[in-house]
Amino acid sequence: MSAEDQRNTLIVELSSRTKSDVHFYQGLNDDDLGGVGTTFVYLRQTGARSDAGLKSMTADDMRNTLIVIANQQSHLSGPSLQGKRNAEILQVLMRPERSYIGGVLLVGQFRNFADLDRMSTEDQRNTLIVELTNRTANDVRFYQGLNDADLAGTGAILVYLRMAQIRSDVDLKRMSADDMRNTAIVVLHEQTRRSDLQALTNMQLALVALGTRQLPSLANVPDFLQPGEHTLSFPANHVTLQWSTRSFSDVPVIGTFIGRGTDCTHGFQLAQTATDASGKIVAVVGWGQVEGDGHPNSNSDQCVSWTGRLLVNFDISRFLNIQTAQFIRGVLSYQETEAPQCMTLVYTQGGFLADTLPCWTDGSGNRQGKPNGCLSLTFPTIDWLNHPPGNNLVGWHDLPVQKINPSSWDVTDVMKGREIPHFGDGPPIAPGFMLIGEIRSTGNLTADDNTRCTSELNNITLAVTYSLPPQQETFDPPVIK
Repeated sequence: MSAEDQRNTLIVELSSRTKSDVHFYQGLNDDDLGGVGTTFVYLRQTGARSDAGLKSMTADDMRNTLIVIANQQSHLSGPSLQGKRNAEILQVLMRPERSYIGGVLLVGQFRNFADLDRMSTEDQRNTLIVELTNRTANDVRFYQGLNDADLAGTGAILVYLRMAQIRSDVDLKRMSADDMRNTAIVVLHEQTRRSDLQALTNMQLALVALGTRQLPSLANVPDFLQPGEHTLSFPANHVTLQWSTRSFSDVPVIGTFIGRGTDCTHGFQLAQTATDASGKIVAVVGWGQVEGDGHPNSNSDQCVSWTGRLLVNFDISRFLNIQTAQFIRGVLSYQETEAPQCMTLVYTQGGFLADTLPCWTDGSGNRQGKPNGCLSLTFPTIDWLNHPPGNNLVGWHDLPVQKINPSSWDVTDVMKGREIPHFGDGPPIAPGFMLIGEIRSTGNLTADDNTRCTSELNNITLAVTYSLPPQQETFDPPVIK
């Protein structure tokens, strides 16, 4: 069919199926005619109106019904929806990703409105996974691994190929998600001559199948998805703190912690991780040692030394799910202050006494500022998230990272090789990061003085900077006949 034949066919279908007549539809331009046709298909395929109901409705009636549905589902005001074209209202109905899933279930006739009203968004997601698993070559684990946007997009491509009768149910059962996508691209290229189809998401391909040739409106797009440069900050969501200690002992002459007969093989406590009032992770980590009782002018008996290692991870899936994002930079940072508690000595001779020692000190045990911080950044050697190490100390890799200031590190190159593998060419890196004292081993801490550098970390954050390209749409030149 030529473009004019397609237009005339749609006019005949609409005039025979709705209350408005041929003359009305002939007076619409292509965009408005397509918008009315898409509205009709949406109301009919989702079961919002029956064929008999649609026959009694004008184009305006259908539009107003669409606005009511969009208001109920999106909670956008009536006036704001009235200012949108039909195609834009339909896009409102398809946001956010979970709404896309509901739309696929409706248009694909897998579920009706009444079903969706009784289903949670998780139920809708699981229902679409079951439908796709039963109707295509991929298994349930494949679809469970997709995020909401990719799952809905794959469902939309299935519905397009199936309901447009491009492929039969038997054909689709033999096709993977990639097969369906490639088939849709071939068919849409033949219809539109667009050269940018490979760069589009599956959901965008489905919208192209509806006839859109315009760039989507950015009015309702969140700031972090707008074209340009953005930074998303992710708080630490998983930590493991490990301490390594080395204790020393003179043979007690008179009694524990008296004179030169100090016994430090037991009776000390180290700090643990916690959360603050807002639920953010607070951790104590660093290194130190105690000579005598840990205070200035104490005796010279060796007591105890320690190093801490903090394994920390961040959930950055929100960034990784932005398909067109161009990664620029990753920065791990934290607020570092003197720990309120690092080592507490417990005295039992002549009663019970817990002595909490200061955590930033010089060799004599006097408090001392640490302007350069106490920590170094390394990378764990094992997958500690999926295989908890228990009491086994996790080793580390030293990888090239730049210390931006005393409490932040540029981790761009590591992220390129790990979270964004197609950017990197280095060896696989285990998940997360390891913050460890600048002195990393108790073998180098002989408790011959009272130097301590143990810090409390707050606001442990991974900031990801990326850019999104400007909206762009290109077409091949029309075929010369």
